[in-house]
Amino acid sequence: RSLHNFAALTLTHQPSELTDLASECVTALENLRAPITEQDLKRRLQQALSNRQKSQLKAFGYPYIFEDFIFHMTLSSELGDNDQSFLQWLEEQYALHVTSDPVLDRIALFMQLDRNHEFTRIEEFCFEQANQATNESR
Repeated sequence: RSLHNFAALTLTHQPSELTDLASECVTALENLRAPITEQDLKRRLQQALSNRQKSQLKAFGYPYIFEDFIFHMTLSSELGDNDQSFLQWLEEQYALHVTSDPVLDRIALFMQLDRNHEFTRIEEFCFEQANQATNESR
């Protein structure tokens, strides 16, 4: 689906446990985050943000956290007006190839030196319970 003008995988239903995990990560890892640049702050403030989202942006560098968090995996750069067929193709591919519910069995910490660099995975953490549940259902 389209999420803030980007193609993204999202969940049909987001469990409250996932929102809680994301909130815990935001607060626990805050000291590892680089401060938001003036350029990024100005760009983000041009978006239609609620007062809460503006406050979160200034405090944490990103507006869509805590109650505003939507789990997503971004699949594209910013979409244009003519990208509807691309979104439709993605939805068809997802329906064709993804045949079971997603399982969150790990989380990873990434670093990006700046906007012009790719993300680098620093560490990956596996959730033991998810791995056991996945193995038991097989």
